Amino acid sequence: MTTPRRPPIWIILSTTCIACSSGLGLFQEVRPQAAKDFGCAEDEVEIQAVERAPITTLNARGCSKSALYVKICGAGVDPSDETCEWAQSSKLKRAKLEKRIAFDMQCAIDKVAITELSAANYGVMGCGRRVTYVWNCPHAASYYSANCTWVLNTESVTIDGTKPRAPAAKPEQAEEPSPTPKPAEKELM
Repeated sequence: MTTPRRPPIWIILSTTCIACSSGLGLFQEVRPQAAKDFGCAEDEVEIQAVERAPITTLNARGCSKSALYVKICGAGVDPSDETCEWAQSSKLKRAKLEKRIAFDMQCAIDKVAITELSAANYGVMGCGRRVTYVWNCPHAASYYSANCTWVLNTESVTIDGTKPRAPAAKPEQAEEPSPTPKPAEKELM
């Protein structure tokens, strides 16, 4: 006898939450933020659940714009807590990318040009170098979670395509000779 396969728990939670919210609750929390981000009135913004996404991911559409929103909470904080905030996943991804660029390239973010090559691939040029980053997630790349990160996908190359030279080593300084120890003086008794 085979055991029927159960759907993943987050699908059940998502369906349950959508049914209980009836357009209120989570949907109403996202609408004001999306309206502000899109620059339009709240009544022009439509909020929809995202199929097969965690319950804290919603899609907002309005004023000819669309964005995925995720609920961001501190570690161990329940998503219903008032300290949690809704944010556009694309902005969160971009902020994470910029932080990674500044670290990997040791270059101020205002000195780089970032080009979207695809939804999960970005090219970066700055400080005389060029690299590519890939968005790596344990789930669909269009969703955002703390488990996602940007991964450097290429070796750093200079703008002309060559590998950057390692920083010049500092010339070794000649060691000063240590002072010659003086013979120990005998104590007089």
